[in-house]
Amino acid sequence: MQEETVEEIIKMAWARASSHGEGPSLMDKVSKVHVELHRWDKEVLKRPSMRIKALEKDLEQLRRGPMNENNIVAQKKVMIRIELLLEQEEIH
Repeated sequence: MQEETVEEIIKMAWARASSHGEGPSLMDKVSKVHVELHRWDKEVLKRPSMRIKALEKDLEQLRRGPMNENNIVAQKKVMIRIELLLEQEEIH
């Protein structure tokens, strides 16, 4: 479960806006970025509890898998993401 960063959201929204029609205006591009940032805020920043649950399921599956180095690294990454989301949830 990989989440996009705000920078990636802006770049993708700008590129999508640029690809529509014959050179959309600066206002059109900014508007598209605005819409995408609101979507990202709603889906990513304001719903950490849903993401935590999904990550907990991922972690459980990893724990049931083979205990090799790749699996251990993946478990650590998931645990760090859960920890960050819990901190984020406390802030909001």
